[in-house]
Amino acid sequence: MPLHQLSGISCQDDADRSIPLCFIYPPMLHLKACAKTRKDKILDYSLLAFGVIVGVYTTVQTIRSLFEPSGAGPQFGKCTVPGG
Repeated sequence: MPLHQLSGISCQDDADRSIPLCFIYPPMLHLKACAKTRKDKILDYSLLAFGVIVGVYTTVQTIRSLFEPSGAGPQFGKCTVPGG
């Protein structure tokens, strides 16, 4: 599956799920287009690795939140005053 299709899948629901992609695509583009020196390539690969790690972390957190039971639902009209 091409990368542009993966990005469409990953950001179709919420924009916050696609935030790690901002750490993946720019260094990948810079690496392919204009990274000539060793320093540039190391920085690009470092930022790319950071983006992958953050992407995996966010994916795991999103999947965990799908399977964790949410607490009790909201109780409308039954407000309690603390200490009163």
